[in-house]
Amino acid sequence: MAAETMPPAARPLYDFSGLGKLANNPAFVREMQSMFVNKVPGQIAQLKATIEDEDWVTIAYHAHSLKSTFGNLRIEPSTGLLKEMELIAFQHRDKLELLAILRVVATTTDVVVRLFEQELRLAA
Repeated sequence: MAAETMPPAARPLYDFSGLGKLANNPAFVREMQSMFVNKVPGQIAQLKATIEDEDWVTIAYHAHSLKSTFGNLRIEPSTGLLKEMELIAFQHRDKLELLAILRVVATTTDVVVRLFEQELRLAA
């Protein structure tokens, strides 16, 4: 059964198929995991700060950047949520809605970071 046809609870939290042929390169995958661990939590914190400031352009920028990262790693539903955040920012809609979405994305980020850290330790 392909990941897309699995029920959401049965799907893996991430997969590297979005990296194309590089998904089969263990060194590259470890580099992607390391970059995620080292950069994404800080980007989430920056996004939260820009939401608090209602800096709509910068919110859209950060959400777009994170959407690409999450999309390449097929981290769902966070990729779709970041796309929604980008749209909300372009429309200057609702700060509280953005913060609620960010909480979900941040929780997923924390889980992925822990998993990647564990995998990186095992690969070392």
